[in-house]
Amino acid sequence: MADQVITLTIPEAKTVLALKGFLALYPNTELTDFDIEDDTPQEALYTDGQWIREKIKRNIIRDIKRGLTIARDKEVSAIEDATGIIT
Repeated sequence: MADQVITLTIPEAKTVLALKGFLALYPNTELTDFDIEDDTPQEALYTDGQWIREKIKRNIIRDIKRGLTIARDKEVSAIEDATGIIT
């Protein structure tokens, strides 16, 4: 199967509102590590745009794993049910 490319477009007039809503649910709070040796301050790990792409990616991966777990559990249940078919 070929790669699947998913593109989302938010109209320019709605980007500020979309950003506000997304960041209210998923704040961009990940920071770089503090380096004690040279006293480098922590900085944002992602710009807001990078964070939105990263968080959407993480959410999709999480949901795929959850879905695969549900599918696996159903298969295991069907296998367990099949063990008593023949008496």
